Amino acid sequence: MSQSRSTAAGPNPGAPHYWKPCALVIGENFFGGSGLGIKTQINTAIHIHRETEGTSWLGFTIEIPFGESNEDDGFGVCHTYDRVTLKSIPVDRYKIEISFSLDSAFTIETLSDELEKMLPPTDKKLSWLEVHLKERPTIKGFGMPFANRGHPSDGFVNHDGAIYGKMLVEILQQDTFQFVVAAPSQVLEKFWVQQMPDPFRYPYGEVHFWDMGRYDEILPATKGSQFTRALSFDNDNEHLAALSQSQVQDIMWVYKTALEIAETPLRAYFIPTHDGKVEDCKFFYVIVPLGKAFLEKYEETWRRLTKGGLLKLNVWDNEEDDVAVGWDARIQEASRGIEVLERHPSDINDLVLYVRRPREEDLLRDDIPVKVFGDRRKANLALQNDKEQ
Repeated sequence: MSQSRSTAAGPNPGAPHYWKPCALVIGENFFGGSGLGIKTQINTAIHIHRETEGTSWLGFTIEIPFGESNEDDGFGVCHTYDRVTLKSIPVDRYKIEISFSLDSAFTIETLSDELEKMLPPTDKKLSWLEVHLKERPTIKGFGMPFANRGHPSDGFVNHDGAIYGKMLVEILQQDTFQFVVAAPSQVLEKFWVQQMPDPFRYPYGEVHFWDMGRYDEILPATKGSQFTRALSFDNDNEHLAALSQSQVQDIMWVYKTALEIAETPLRAYFIPTHDGKVEDCKFFYVIVPLGKAFLEKYEETWRRLTKGGLLKLNVWDNEEDDVAVGWDARIQEASRGIEVLERHPSDINDLVLYVRRPREEDLLRDDIPVKVFGDRRKANLALQNDKEQ
């Protein structure tokens, strides 16, 4: 059967991924086909992938073994990304991926007896696939470092050696490909003509410079599950979108949460760094009981916000105040050995700050007198009796 493949042709057959061993036909010879029993170390396979968070593709792959002595020869070890374990794993094969345009014309037939006799005996059902491309195929992996000293593949991969009279680059750039596939013709056709989604695109447009106003509009409208990790992109815009949004969404998440935290009223009490009149003291320690519920709610963001150690402590007379008094503050990482804090033990859910009283010229309103307590017990009793203290 010969026809043109359409993205709207045929129903989805169910499984989104389908691949079968094949051999690429070059003239009257077979290239690859180890999965068909052909005596070769080169593996070739037909692939059909219907992706949801990536661009769908169909085509074939060529896998050629690396040399067993590569590491001893100084070539090193090659790795690839495993989609199942989400880890980088070592590989022993050089892989080239060739994808065809989805509107390519094709022919799928049961393999003729004449061709079948040219192959090793098998009980597999074999079919003939011929693809006529309207545009050059997309090739991934070609040109990557390869070494297999003494193997014929070293000649045609690294030195433009001939494969049945053609160089590898000529084979990959041809406009007609012919295959013998280890699959019944009706099954292969079922998958080959299935409906494919449009090319995957990130929903962030084509403008990627920093603009918080635009992000405030885009991000609420594009909420969803986390995108699958991508190692390659269809074009520069998709690459820019992924790079910029990986930063934008992280910053906006921290920024939005920081605003929420800043609007959360917290009780605190001040401890002068030295004896004397409180109003004459310029530096204080401040204990802010955050509580377990607060830290569990903001755990991930809180670690980010406090990483630098410097904060601004805003002090209000009450929750109805419009303007706060801002104190420069830094997180006091350790209180052991600080004499004035010995009577004010803090626990794991407390934030301890070292703060500086604002200068008069920096005040946007009248200063707020702070209240101090002789020890932590008195402070806790005051909070229980009258939260306004």
